[in-house]
Amino acid sequence: MAPDAPASMDIIEGLAAELPEEFALKREFVSGETSTGDVANFIKNHKPNVVILLNNNTVRLYREHQAEAGGALPPAIIAMTSFADFETRGLQNYAGIHYEIPALTGFRELNAVVKKKIKKIGVVYRSDFADIIEAQKAFLEPEGFELVSREIQKSGPSVARQVHRALRDLAYHENVDAIWLLNDNALLSQDLLVKSWFPALKPDPKPILVGVPSL
Repeated sequence: MAPDAPASMDIIEGLAAELPEEFALKREFVSGETSTGDVANFIKNHKPNVVILLNNNTVRLYREHQAEAGGALPPAIIAMTSFADFETRGLQNYAGIHYEIPALTGFRELNAVVKKKIKKIGVVYRSDFADIIEAQKAFLEPEGFELVSREIQKSGPSVARQVHRALRDLAYHENVDAIWLLNDNALLSQDLLVKSWFPALKPDPKPILVGVPSL
């Protein structure tokens, strides 16, 4: 189960080419319109022994279907999913592959190519990602990095204003050396990029660690 996107198709085509002939690979494309009922129909019609879930939305759908069905369902393999530890909370009977490069690895590599060494890192995040931020701090701090975070409320008309204010605070009051841009679609909409991220960071450009190819 996967979105109909080039990155997903690369994985699906790779699986189809590598799997032995005794394995039958059935595809179900997932979009924003896909419901848990659609997931139930896919399971009922194809009776898979295992389900491969590609991307965050697909994992959420399968997790919701598990909660609704309440019975035995095929085990799942999670791939191409950002912050898998967060997305799989409540999911049963699965194995997963971490999709992100850890912040520590990214900043080590970034330090190898920038003139001013990065020590103080700023990050803007939603409360849903609080555990992830704390986990990354635990990796970064022993290596001499300081992670300064600013939390944004989940929703509302003030999100753009919150993001802009948080970034300005990190850049000017905290004087961070770099910004870590989390792979969080809720904070990376086109509207927020135009209204908050670009205006806040343009006056004082800093190195930015991103995990989103389109950026």
